[in-house]
Amino acid sequence: MTPGQYPQGPYPPRPPQAYPYPPPMPQMFVPPPQNDGKAIASLVLGILSLVGCFGALAGVPAIILGFLSKRDIARSGGTIGGEGLAIGGIITGALSTLLSIGLLIFYVAIIGAAVASTPSYTPTYTPPYSTYTIPTVTATVTAPPGPTALMPMPYTGSLKVTDLKSGGGSLRTQLALELGSAKDDGYKLLVITASRSCTACDEVFTAFANYTLQRALTKVRVVRIDVDSFPTELAALGLDKAGQPWFFRFDDSMKVIDAISADEWEDNDAINIAPVLKAFMAGTYKKQRASAVDAGKRSIQLSDPF
Repeated sequence: MTPGQYPQGPYPPRPPQAYPYPPPMPQMFVPPPQNDGKAIASLVLGILSLVGCFGALAGVPAIILGFLSKRDIARSGGTIGGEGLAIGGIITGALSTLLSIGLLIFYVAIIGAAVASTPSYTPTYTPPYSTYTIPTVTATVTAPPGPTALMPMPYTGSLKVTDLKSGGGSLRTQLALELGSAKDDGYKLLVITASRSCTACDEVFTAFANYTLQRALTKVRVVRIDVDSFPTELAALGLDKAGQPWFFRFDDSMKVIDAISADEWEDNDAINIAPVLKAFMAGTYKKQRASAVDAGKRSIQLSDPF
């Protein structure tokens, strides 16, 4: 038997092969490409433009996003999907945009036709005119009611101020009670006559809120008399002075022993009033302007300086 030849005779059966053919190559799973986000947005906007009454407001962006998505899908080489979504967005967006434009043209045509068909109105009737006389109107000016009492005193600290009322008895009786009460407590009594419509009176009363004036009237009680409430009783007590306010001192027998007016100082403020009233209540006030006989002298001399 030469080399390469098989011996003659029966041979044992050959074992079956596992694979009658060459084994197949293993298969690799390739995921499908993801849809482009612009394609999805294009389709959503296209649907909204049709069913959501957005019209061209959503249709135009749907068309733009659809074309941008188709361009990106074509350049991706199959790595990005969603071309069908982009086409759907383009189609729905185009339909809604065309419908919006058609409706706009339709409405404009209707409005234009309505305006053109409206007839112009020219009045043909001229009513007769008669002479009109302006009625005479007489204006009645009602003056505001005047004050019904003296200006309320501001906060006066420890200084006691009493207003005499017309319903509290006669003026003499009320003064006598105030004079007796002040004397029993070791106080002096300063009587001030004032008018309700007196600006200078209000300025003087405002100055009583100043501590300088309150300190100058230590151990002094103040009584205010509204001259409008006692028009017939002032003369009997010597209180009928022209011009207000006036300041009076009484003796124990209810006689006026001294009187001065607000002309004794310049401005009605506490700095000017305090030294005059302090000297007046102490009985040391020498020169007076309005109440003395020589009222023409305009100087103030204080023997007890404040």
